[in-house]
Amino acid sequence: MTPEILSDIKKRDQLKAKAQNGTISWETFRSCRNRISFNIKQAKKNYFAHKILQNKHDSRKLWKLMKEVGNLNSNKTTPNEIIDNGASVTNPAIIAQLFNSHVSQIADSVIHDTTHHEPNLEPLRQFVKTHLPDNHHFTVPAMSAEYLLNAINNLSCNKAKGVDSINIHLLQVGCNEVLQSLLYIYNTSITSGIFPDQWKISKITPVFKKGSRQNKDNYRPIAVLSVLSKILERFYGLHLLGYLQEHNLLTSSQFGSRPFHSCETMLLQLTDSLLNDMDKGNLSGILLIDFRKAFDLISHDLLLQKLAIYGLKDSTLQWFKSYLTERKQLVSIGRATSDLLPVHTGVPQGSSLGPLLFILFINDIPLVNKECNSYIYVDDTTLVKSGTSINTVRSHLQTGADNLSNWASENRMAIHPNKTKVMLIGSQQKLSTINEPLNVSICGTTISQTTCEKLLGVHMDDSLTWNTHISHVIKKYNNKLELVKRAKPYLTPKLLLLLYNSIAKPTLEYCCSVWGNCSTDALGRVTSAQKRAARILLNADYTIPSITLFKEINLIPIHDTIRHRILLQTFKCIHVHHASAPSWKNQPTTIQQELL
Repeated sequence: MTPEILSDIKKRDQLKAKAQNGTISWETFRSCRNRISFNIKQAKKNYFAHKILQNKHDSRKLWKLMKEVGNLNSNKTTPNEIIDNGASVTNPAIIAQLFNSHVSQIADSVIHDTTHHEPNLEPLRQFVKTHLPDNHHFTVPAMSAEYLLNAINNLSCNKAKGVDSINIHLLQVGCNEVLQSLLYIYNTSITSGIFPDQWKISKITPVFKKGSRQNKDNYRPIAVLSVLSKILERFYGLHLLGYLQEHNLLTSSQFGSRPFHSCETMLLQLTDSLLNDMDKGNLSGILLIDFRKAFDLISHDLLLQKLAIYGLKDSTLQWFKSYLTERKQLVSIGRATSDLLPVHTGVPQGSSLGPLLFILFINDIPLVNKECNSYIYVDDTTLVKSGTSINTVRSHLQTGADNLSNWASENRMAIHPNKTKVMLIGSQQKLSTINEPLNVSICGTTISQTTCEKLLGVHMDDSLTWNTHISHVIKKYNNKLELVKRAKPYLTPKLLLLLYNSIAKPTLEYCCSVWGNCSTDALGRVTSAQKRAARILLNADYTIPSITLFKEINLIPIHDTIRHRILLQTFKCIHVHHASAPSWKNQPTTIQQELL
């Protein structure tokens, strides 16, 4: 609202009062009201146009902007009241203190058995031995001024500040003044093996998930670290990942936090295996494991033992020990902050190194669990076993579940049996002959068997028809399309299309190469949703053919998008020969072969 518009609104209200008293005509009031309404609409249009152009490459901010357009309140709020021991607490400082205690005690609340079982690290040693030459170990070179300058300039100014409150924009503006000083600090850390204590402090903000807002368990702790810490972390992560890729030290079962790997590549490999077994008339059992507070429970001692096996020694291993240990955290709610509390377990949340260290920690799961095939995306772990009968599948899957349960116990991790799910997958004809459950158990709890489960954002049903997934996708797509429709009065056609491509289109196309072999009827429902979007974007009626509308806004029909994605994957299968590429890329999948 500009000062001019606010002044006009005040004048409008005065004219309305005069019109009610009969001092002026209602026509005079309506003329003023309409002019102000037009000016407000134009102001909104200019405001949203500026914001969309400013954030056209940031879909998260565009989605936030669309919630503003649609007057949708975000659930991501910090707590203003919690219940502690039956008493209501509203003081922000006390709430922050209670949350800090709650977060710092997560490991103790999850792991009740404090007996330390020595993990079986021999399979990991043998695996590394077959890949790593003798007397070869990981080293980190000195950081160059050129690298540091690029790292600073590539920082996003929109990220939250850590406890040091360093302004990223000011750091970028004055980087030439502090470059040599920072370079000295970083290289001293590398050579000495000591990570600065000031960079070990996490600032945590509790963000509401779902359920009661008064329950501490219903908030997700979002951690923010010092931006200077992240530059050094990324440097170590870059060289550590390069070392792991060079020697092929990450198992082929892990699809997360690696080049050439993604949710899509994991789901493609998994579904391809399931479809092959389905074609053979086999049944497949899949166990979708839910680890409780996986990142928070990592034992520093065990992680350091595993890093040593991977070839980290001397000052490099000492650096990681310094990085992981003696960390602290505080909770911030509004302007209130808690006291500092120590962090004894877990990889640092909100860090650049955290995901890579986590996948190294669980990298030996496939090595100790050869009874089943493992598909892992960071902490999302899926065990799969196929067979000609349900008894065969049950037996092998139960052995795999027992092996994984033993691994979790030895590595001080925890599986959540009530959130872990099991599915029996096969053709509809084959499943119709099965009248008994899988009955797989973990830690004495029988795992719930479902006919459809969400994995990495895709709803997988027991016959891989994808009908349930497509229903969810269309519903989500229509919700986002409705927000685009609400923004229509404030945007030019070009900006409206930009907005659609940023927030609605990705919903429809996510992992479409995985579910693209659905039925013609199911795919037709997706196409109908696209046609509706084209008519909204162009304000067209139903007399104009949809193909004409698609061409006008360069909207690719979903069946062509699916074909394009599959052909891209096929190209990678044939031409990508990088050591870190997924092992299945040496041959096209079943779906890809149908197109070749």
